Amino acid sequence: GTTYIHYQGHTIDTEKMSIFTVRELFARDGIELDNYTLNEERFIFETEQILFGGASAVGRNGTPADYIRLSQLTKEDLFFKYFMERIERRLGFDKPAVAKDYPIEMCTLSNKCSYSDLYGERFEIYIAGIEIANGFGELNDPAAQAKSFYDTLEFRNSSGKEPIVFPERFIHSLKYGMPPSAGIALGLERLLMLLTDTADINDLSLFDFARYN
Repeated sequence: GTTYIHYQGHTIDTEKMSIFTVRELFARDGIELDNYTLNEERFIFETEQILFGGASAVGRNGTPADYIRLSQLTKEDLFFKYFMERIERRLGFDKPAVAKDYPIEMCTLSNKCSYSDLYGERFEIYIAGIEIANGFGELNDPAAQAKSFYDTLEFRNSSGKEPIVFPERFIHSLKYGMPPSAGIALGLERLLMLLTDTADINDLSLFDFARYN
């Protein structure tokens, strides 16, 4: 009967909301997220220094050109490791938080943001450090969708991944016109965790698939 969620000692006011771009969240530690797309080496340099240790990560001249890699992680791996360890667990403890506008490489099926081609209209909602929803503005341009799929097919073929079929019917349907749309996936068990103050999702059985096997 209230608008508050009481979870693990925290009180979250669901009538309020914080909204951050992912670029803003990375900038808190001095990481320029534009470099995820524009300068991969610089992004790796900045994230590895924070995740794995400062001075030891720099060569003689203290520049990325002399950088000694501290891990074998890809830039995508580093993005998610940083996000999970430095950002995600701090979001939404007084009110729900939205992290929006992810690097476009991570959401090629979404619209590009109006202010920058480097980012796409993907967003995630967090409460008490838990991601409860993930969505994006749907890319409804058939030519852009086709190019995205062709790029994906080329990448999978060149990297030896299992081939996928080009979605002819989907692209054909887009050509008839699709209005501006958005989609979102909500984690029902995660939401139930919050509403019942349950610390471990394994203690819930909202979807007990084993029962039907």
